[in-house]
Amino acid sequence: MNARIAAEVIAACGRLGVRTFCVCAGSRNHDLLLQLLRGPWQGEMLPFFEERSAAFFALGRCLAGGRPAAVLTTSGTAAAELLPAAIEAHYQALPLVLVTADRPLRFRGTGAPQAIEQSHLFGPYADYRGDVTKPGDAEWACQGWKGRHPLHLNVPLEEPTGETVQTGQVAMLLRPPDTEPVPLPREELASFRRFLRLPGPCVVAVGQCRGMDGAVGIRFLDRIGAPILAEATSGLRGHPALEHLLIKGGEAVLRDLPFRKVLRLGGVPSGRWWRDLETSGVEVFSMAPSGFPGLARPSECLACEPSAVAATMEPVRQEVPAGWEIRDIMATHWLTGLLQRFPGSEPSLLHDLSQVIDGPGTLFLGNSLPLREWNLAAKRKQAERLRCFALRGANGIDGALSTFLGLCENGQENWGVFGDLTTLYDLAAPWALRHARRDLRVRFVVLNNGGGGIFRHLPSLRGLSEGEKDLFYGGHYLSFEPWARMWNLGYRLIAGERAQEDVLGLPGSSWKSDKARDEIIEIRPDPAQTQEFWEGMRDPRASGLESEG
Repeated sequence: MNARIAAEVIAACGRLGVRTFCVCAGSRNHDLLLQLLRGPWQGEMLPFFEERSAAFFALGRCLAGGRPAAVLTTSGTAAAELLPAAIEAHYQALPLVLVTADRPLRFRGTGAPQAIEQSHLFGPYADYRGDVTKPGDAEWACQGWKGRHPLHLNVPLEEPTGETVQTGQVAMLLRPPDTEPVPLPREELASFRRFLRLPGPCVVAVGQCRGMDGAVGIRFLDRIGAPILAEATSGLRGHPALEHLLIKGGEAVLRDLPFRKVLRLGGVPSGRWWRDLETSGVEVFSMAPSGFPGLARPSECLACEPSAVAATMEPVRQEVPAGWEIRDIMATHWLTGLLQRFPGSEPSLLHDLSQVIDGPGTLFLGNSLPLREWNLAAKRKQAERLRCFALRGANGIDGALSTFLGLCENGQENWGVFGDLTTLYDLAAPWALRHARRDLRVRFVVLNNGGGGIFRHLPSLRGLSEGEKDLFYGGHYLSFEPWARMWNLGYRLIAGERAQEDVLGLPGSSWKSDKARDEIIEIRPDPAQTQEFWEGMRDPRASGLESEG
């Protein structure tokens, strides 16, 4: 019976569109692994030694192409290691499939080895429709799954038999990664039409989403005509067709700007200004596949890709906030001056790095501070388009490096920019490189500021002693060179007075050489200059208000 059930589980995953299985060694999942190896499965199989990295790698595959990807584990705490990735996939509406082998049902509640309560293990973070215990269960469990959140297939199995069942070619229903947006029924857009008709100046915020950088999405945003705060993950941050609408001076431009409406497209914005909307009277309307509004106060959210709305309706032109263009010019000028004045600061070094990363390729921004700093300081016009990603579902730092490796593509540049604590959370990630093709080249950029740099911006910590602050920062004096040696990766340290020169001197395309190695680039910004930079950004002149007074 094991072989029959295993074969049906793998076939069901194939029909869902899964073409990547991240598999973790174990005993209870032996027959499932054997079915992948000897059955008719024709997709990608990647072995991992630990489940947490495997799940985030699969998450990266989902993020890259919009297709489902699966992770397969044995029973017990191995299955529990998938929870962080399931949470992230839930809040980003990603089609992650979790296949967990289990001991037979009679072992539940007995305390027998590796017999934990795996039913409903992921709670609200995965679609679970009962255990797969007999033929037909797997197909039933997959019916109606739309790929908007994770799917959990829990498979109780008897002792491994080593048998396989040939069920014929597994039909993998592969969705192309860049499909044309499907128009929505017009009746679903009534609430959005009401929002557009509300009076008052409007601002558009665009996070990580699909399709809005295409012709339909660009035309839609141009017709709305409101200023756009576009995150790097939107693909719109430097788009020439929207040059006249893009806010280039960062969220400082929004300070005291007289807007009454915010249209959010895609992922939740990373800036502090979004959180400040919790206590404002601004009307907010969101469009995101997850259906989550991203605010605790009442606001509407349409559960869809924004590109689907753009393909369906002609928007109403919006009123723009008075004087936003001059504020943006002045804030951009102020920002440029700070970057030049503090060349060793973290934002300035990221600005320099953005001049090296010129595409085509993949860029992953690994946690909140690098993402905010890139949004603020990176150059806007890449030589060729970069695909930019981040984990913004739960806003955590878990599994970021593994997710990045799941996103990487062969034959192009792959850059991941991470904070030091984010890196320490995922030191096992380079394991995945042992399965990479020879023409895959990756660079891990680690911004080592000695702890949780983003917490240094919290006003509530300013009155604490350095020893007390360390409880929040996670301060350390670690170097990442031993980590590079452990995985046989190249290593560069960029620090001190030559930091800016060394960043600008990084080879932008030498990875194409046969002698190029995957490498870790550790950047240690000047902490004093970083602090002075951010103190300068808090100056009222950053929003242009002083000159207006």
